[in-house]
Amino acid sequence: MPGRAGRWIYTLLWKDFLLDYRNPLSASTQLIFSLGSGVLVGLVYRSSVWPAGSLIPAALPIVLVFQAVFASYNSFLREAESRTIDGLRLLPVGPEVVFASKLIYSIINIFAFTILFLLSLLFFAWPINVALAPLTAWVLLSSLYMGGVSSLSSAMMIYSRARGTLAPVLVLLLSLPFFQSSAVHVGVISQGYMPRPGWPIPLTILSLGFILVSLILARYVLE
Repeated sequence: MPGRAGRWIYTLLWKDFLLDYRNPLSASTQLIFSLGSGVLVGLVYRSSVWPAGSLIPAALPIVLVFQAVFASYNSFLREAESRTIDGLRLLPVGPEVVFASKLIYSIINIFAFTILFLLSLLFFAWPINVALAPLTAWVLLSSLYMGGVSSLSSAMMIYSRARGTLAPVLVLLLSLPFFQSSAVHVGVISQGYMPRPGWPIPLTILSLGFILVSLILARYVLE
């Protein structure tokens, strides 16, 4: 059974990436947003009297929220608009498997485009004193949490007529607990310092806990 679920997750995940390849409008828009945001923040750094890392604690959460909104539109909302959501329900697997595939897709999507934002920012704001290794780890943990937020928000908005408006609001509200818990860490990292030992553990527990809750809720939302 686990092997069968894994094959279905791989198949559904591959389907989503093929859709992005065959219709690259959404991915191209997200790419332009990521690179353009990095250029904009980098140019602000160059003309600012503040240290180069001073805007990262504010810019990163905003970019991550936008990336999660993009991912939510490319998740269950895309299936709803394409009228394929009922086909997913007819698959010989549980809704948790379908949700897991969308979750993994969202995590990869959010992490990849946020890293592109950071690379663009670092290029245009160089030299910049930031601890790259813990910053990458923070982005990964954020992507785990925001992937859960994006997938759950997308699933909850399937039948909503106002999903274009409600999805961003729901993503923003659900993301607040994580950013409130991790604001201190990203502030320290952005100044080139290492946070206290063991700092990723609470954030990992928070991210995995939210993903677990999302998987449980998926059975009721997608039935």
